[in-house]
Amino acid sequence: MHYIKIKQLKTKIDCSTNCIYDLVKQGILPKPVKLGGENIWRVDLVDTAIAQMAEVQGAGWALPQAP
Repeated sequence: MHYIKIKQLKTKIDCSTNCIYDLVKQGILPKPVKLGGENIWRVDLVDTAIAQMAEVQGAGWALPQAP
Protein backbone atom coordinates (compact mmCIF):
# COMPACT_ATOMS: atom_id res chain seq x y z
CA MET A 1 0.00 0.00 0.00
CA HIS A 2 1.14 3.50 -0.78
CA TYR A 3 0.27 6.57 1.23
CA ILE A 4 0.39 10.32 0.58
CA LYS A 5 0.56 13.30 2.89
CA ILE A 6 -1.73 16.32 2.82
CA LYS A 7 0.68 18.34 0.67
CA GLN A 8 0.72 15.64 -2.00
CA LEU A 9 -3.05 15.25 -1.82
CA LYS A 10 -3.53 19.00 -2.25
CA THR A 11 -1.43 18.85 -5.42
CA LYS A 12 -3.15 15.71 -6.69
CA ILE A 13 -6.65 17.17 -6.54
CA ASP A 14 -5.76 20.87 -6.76
CA CYS A 15 -7.62 21.69 -3.59
CA SER A 16 -6.86 23.58 -0.36
CA THR A 17 -6.41 21.89 3.00
CA ASN A 18 -9.83 23.12 4.12
CA CYS A 19 -11.39 21.80 0.92
CA ILE A 20 -9.84 18.36 1.50
CA TYR A 21 -11.17 18.11 5.04
CA ASP A 22 -14.59 19.31 3.85
CA LEU A 23 -14.60 16.53 1.25
CA VAL A 24 -13.65 14.04 3.99
CA LYS A 25 -16.51 15.30 6.20
CA GLN A 26 -18.92 14.90 3.28
CA GLY A 27 -17.72 11.33 2.74
CA ILE A 28 -16.37 12.11 -0.72
CA LEU A 29 -12.72 11.52 0.18
CA PRO A 30 -11.64 8.72 2.51
CA LYS A 31 -10.70 9.49 6.09
CA PRO A 32 -6.97 9.80 6.71
CA VAL A 33 -5.03 7.66 9.14
CA LYS A 34 -2.58 9.05 11.68
CA LEU A 35 1.06 8.04 11.42
CA GLY A 36 3.56 9.75 13.66
CA GLY A 37 1.09 12.52 14.41
CA GLU A 38 0.54 13.24 10.72
CA ASN A 39 -2.52 12.51 8.58
CA ILE A 40 -1.89 10.31 5.57
CA TRP A 41 -4.22 8.87 2.92
CA ARG A 42 -4.13 5.57 1.07
CA VAL A 43 -3.46 6.34 -2.58
CA ASP A 44 -5.74 3.59 -3.88
CA LEU A 45 -8.70 4.93 -1.88
CA VAL A 46 -8.01 8.50 -3.01
CA ASP A 47 -7.80 7.40 -6.65
CA THR A 48 -11.12 5.56 -6.32
CA ALA A 49 -12.74 8.64 -4.78
CA ILE A 50 -11.41 10.85 -7.59
CA ALA A 51 -12.74 8.44 -10.22
CA GLN A 52 -16.15 8.45 -8.52
CA MET A 53 -16.17 12.26 -8.42
CA ALA A 54 -15.34 12.34 -12.13
CA GLU A 55 -18.09 9.85 -12.90
CA VAL A 56 -20.67 11.86 -10.96
CA GLN A 57 -19.58 15.03 -12.71
CA GLY A 58 -19.68 13.32 -16.08
CA ALA A 59 -16.05 14.05 -16.82
CA GLY A 60 -15.51 10.68 -18.48
CA TRP A 61 -11.83 10.45 -17.63
CA ALA A 62 -9.82 7.96 -15.59
CA LEU A 63 -6.66 8.22 -13.57
CA PRO A 64 -3.53 6.77 -15.20
CA GLN A 65 -2.74 3.29 -13.94
CA ALA A 66 0.43 2.83 -11.92
CA PRO A 67 3.05 0.59 -13.58
